[in-house]
Amino acid sequence: MSAEYVQKGYGAGVQWDTQPLSAFEDRPLRERAAGYDLIALDHPFIGDAIHEATLTPLDELLGPELLDDLATDSPGPTQASYRMDGRHWAVGVDAACMVSAFREDRVPELGAVRTWEDAFAAAAELGPERVLIAANPTHLYGTFLSLCESVAGDGTRPSPFQPTWWSAAGLDPAVSHAAIQQLTRLLALCRDDSWDTDPIAALDRLAEPGGEIAYVPLVFQYVTYSRDNAAVTFAPAPSATPDRSAGTLTGGVGLAVSAGSEKLESAASFLRFVTRREIQSGTFAAAGGQPARLSAWQDAALNTSSNGFFERTLPTLSASFLRPRFRGYPLFQSLASELMHTVLKGGGDTEALVVALNQLWRRTVHAE
Repeated sequence: MSAEYVQKGYGAGVQWDTQPLSAFEDRPLRERAAGYDLIALDHPFIGDAIHEATLTPLDELLGPELLDDLATDSPGPTQASYRMDGRHWAVGVDAACMVSAFREDRVPELGAVRTWEDAFAAAAELGPERVLIAANPTHLYGTFLSLCESVAGDGTRPSPFQPTWWSAAGLDPAVSHAAIQQLTRLLALCRDDSWDTDPIAALDRLAEPGGEIAYVPLVFQYVTYSRDNAAVTFAPAPSATPDRSAGTLTGGVGLAVSAGSEKLESAASFLRFVTRREIQSGTFAAAGGQPARLSAWQDAALNTSSNGFFERTLPTLSASFLRPRFRGYPLFQSLASELMHTVLKGGGDTEALVVALNQLWRRTVHAE
């Protein structure tokens, strides 16, 4: 994609440095932004970025026409996740949420799973050796949040992407406790090595030729495992009831411009290029990306080449929810993830865990 940007005369080349998934999820943004013009980020870092003046607001840099177009052509909350305090701090380039994944060639009946009760029954039938979930600290916590949205169950939100069970005061204790009960039930049906697994490792195991894994009930989706006759099939996340699309944790990637950049117009030029409709549904998708434009998710050719990946999982993405973006939230997420992993893996007191999570929230998050 960067090569095409240069070849077509849009601007100079872009040199990328890669980072592991763990750094993208947990490393403070101010550390990742130092010395760079463009930064890939997740939406919960926006509050810290505003407080620390890490990013350049994009409103004047890109202009309202492009930003309005991106907001209109966004799958679920992808573009909205990067708008805060009336300003845009990044543009969405990759869209994702938590969905189900399975081996249709091994267990085709998993395509009929619609609810969590269906999922529990299917996992019990398969047996724990064939069911895997990403339950390292960060992703155990993410699964917990998605289950909170499922057990809350009323389908209403105070704003389009803000869940009812999470406010400035913290997590709703009743919803949290019910979700943890669901989570412990799920973990009992999964392989023991789930505790050390992240989404990429889970999908690698599911995709193994001749492997025994058949089902990953909830995981961030990656289209690369479903393209060009690949073995993995993705499906909507299980929901509380069969008549309601589940909303799960929003993921994805935004591109932002560092406040320290001395090449603002060059950075803006690349953002305009990478968010173009034809690039998102063309070069970006061909390289294995999950476009941040709704029109690309609805593209017939992309769905044909990916075993229906986009159309299968779009209902879940459309209903997905945002994590808070308050200052201090990334620290809370990191500490809460480790706490939850330690308590649940050790068979600890789940009622005390719910209390401890909200105590941690009050110590770390500035929900002003």
